[in-house]
Amino acid sequence: MFWQGPFIDASRHRNGRGEGYEKPLGTNVVKGPPGPPLAKLSSESEPWPTATGKAAGYQFHGYSLDEKQRPTFRYSYDGAEVEDYPVAIPGEVDADLKRTVTIKSAMPMANLYFRAAAGGKIEEKDGAFVVDDRVRLKFTGAQPRVRTTNGKSELLVPLALKDGQATFTETISW
Repeated sequence: MFWQGPFIDASRHRNGRGEGYEKPLGTNVVKGPPGPPLAKLSSESEPWPTATGKAAGYQFHGYSLDEKQRPTFRYSYDGAEVEDYPVAIPGEVDADLKRTVTIKSAMPMANLYFRAAAGGKIEEKDGAFVVDDRVRLKFTGAQPRVRTTNGKSELLVPLALKDGQATFTETISW
């Protein structure tokens, strides 16, 4: 999920075992696509997997903070190390979120995809992809593709590791 405004009230997580879900305090909340962010598909028409977390081969490795206390999240998937660095970009009206995703692997990884969006309608307009007339996604270092599966649109980013690494930037506006 991403949203504008305040983060969360984490007080419930500071008491007891810290279990449960905390909803965002901000507004204009948008949910990302369900399921895992990365998958190996035998073809672009193969359905996106539904398994997540450890069942899907993911392992969270924590995060580190930059000099401005912004996190880079780290996890692994099928032998690859992934870093996801989201940064809020202030705007005159609304902020954008700029995500830099880096995948590193010592082993070759064929047919690897990142699923950037899923919705009823995804259209390419002015160098960006518009999801359900609400969210605008723009990419640097990647060539996303729109596909239709079971009457829904998905935006997939094929990832080709060069010298064991692939990096792309996704700018999200909403």
